[in-house]
Amino acid sequence: MNKYNKLLILSDSFKNSISSKDIGEIGKKVFLDLVPTLNVETFRIADGGEGTVDFFINELGYKKVEVDSINAFLRPIKTYYGAKDNTAVFDVASCVGYLVNDHLDLWHASTYGIGKVLKEIIKKGYKRIYLGLGGSITNDGGMGILGALGAKFYNQQEEVIPFNDHSIMFDKVDLIKVFELIKDVELIGLCDVNNPLLGQRGATFTYGPQKGGDLETLNQLESWMSNYSKLFSVDSNMPGCGAAGGIGFCLNILSANLVSGIKVMLDELKILDKIDNKTLLITGEGALDHTSFQGKVIGYLLDIAKKNQTDTIIICGINNYQGSLKEIVYPLHKTPVPNYQETVFEDVKNTFKKILKDKILDFINLELKRYDYLPTDIMDLRKEVFVIEQGIDEKLEFDNFESISKHYGLYLNQKLVGTLRLIKINEDECKIGRIIIDKNYRGLGLGKYLINSVLSTTNYNTYLVHAQTSKMGFYEKNGFVSIGDSFFEDGIQHIKMYLKK
Repeated sequence: MNKYNKLLILSDSFKNSISSKDIGEIGKKVFLDLVPTLNVETFRIADGGEGTVDFFINELGYKKVEVDSINAFLRPIKTYYGAKDNTAVFDVASCVGYLVNDHLDLWHASTYGIGKVLKEIIKKGYKRIYLGLGGSITNDGGMGILGALGAKFYNQQEEVIPFNDHSIMFDKVDLIKVFELIKDVELIGLCDVNNPLLGQRGATFTYGPQKGGDLETLNQLESWMSNYSKLFSVDSNMPGCGAAGGIGFCLNILSANLVSGIKVMLDELKILDKIDNKTLLITGEGALDHTSFQGKVIGYLLDIAKKNQTDTIIICGINNYQGSLKEIVYPLHKTPVPNYQETVFEDVKNTFKKILKDKILDFINLELKRYDYLPTDIMDLRKEVFVIEQGIDEKLEFDNFESISKHYGLYLNQKLVGTLRLIKINEDECKIGRIIIDKNYRGLGLGKYLINSVLSTTNYNTYLVHAQTSKMGFYEKNGFVSIGDSFFEDGIQHIKMYLKK
């Protein structure tokens, strides 16, 4: 086969585009459809952001519990959390994420809905609560969460309700009822970043721009966040405080633990037992940049892979990373693409096919067979492509040259994947025709391999071909040169081309 005895697909979701589950299923189908002997394992994974609850439900057997809440702009929504034994898990993105909110407005986006769900979970009696951070459109330092859990906010001794309006001032926060509510509960934040709350690496300036904040708004929010942080005894410089628009800071106020979301999940899956130097690890996320290596899926897995000498591939929607990983990064697009959601499934499929071609498919599994007659499987493939797919008359497709032709079949794991026929003109020349690669195996370099294999096993000086003009590029890449003007053959425009050994 090749040097890998296992392919392991562990990709994060591509935000607003395709889920971790769909990426894994597409990759597994591509690999097994084309090479059924491969050993492919895939797991739905997340880093603590959106998709975390689904991981616990789908991979670890948690029960899905539906619950009413509100989104970032206090509009009613239905969401869900996962529950098992005395533990519950909830994604902040299910209330304040991009998919449940129809616009961006940092000045008025609130985390109050998250607190509502937490309060409901606590009232149900769960003693350990995982909160998946990430994917939020908020930047309120968890103020809304505190309010939903019972915090009181005061401005010069007068109680105010600032949850969805940063312009409402307050100078004191009373957390007595909050701590009474959570006193018997272990809160754990699944955190995918290590940013502090404030500064250029903080919540506002690092993630605010992608949440719709312009420079003026970011400066105002940074000032607000600085004043807000001074009302508590928590060190805002602690790693993770900047997670999810400052929800990490809020969890520190509540004496919660912030842990690596990806580490918790991989530990639960016992991934370390599945990775060795015979594994090809495929991971990814929507936009690859420097933050991908700050506690997220990709960075964590690359560290594991390095320790275990495991080869790694990174797939992404677009590659914005400036480091030296180009040889292992497979972006779906070279530059930003509008309406990328419309083609993402096909783009992911084609990317996995390219990985198969470049990294997995070695030609030990390929076998070239020559026949002095037209075998049934080659006839069937030609019918499928030329007669059905291209609309050529069957009487024209199967002509009087079949009996004097040498028919070549290319087999992958004993399955016919390509064919051509060769007609001897004289001792020095022959004509190659009816070149086909099964549509499910195109884009893998098999056409080039088929032609080169025939060239290496025959001894003609000149090889002629009547190439469909739409395929000229393919033949030119394989050394053929065009002769004369184009012409119609079997109702399709062709051009003569030749190759000299």
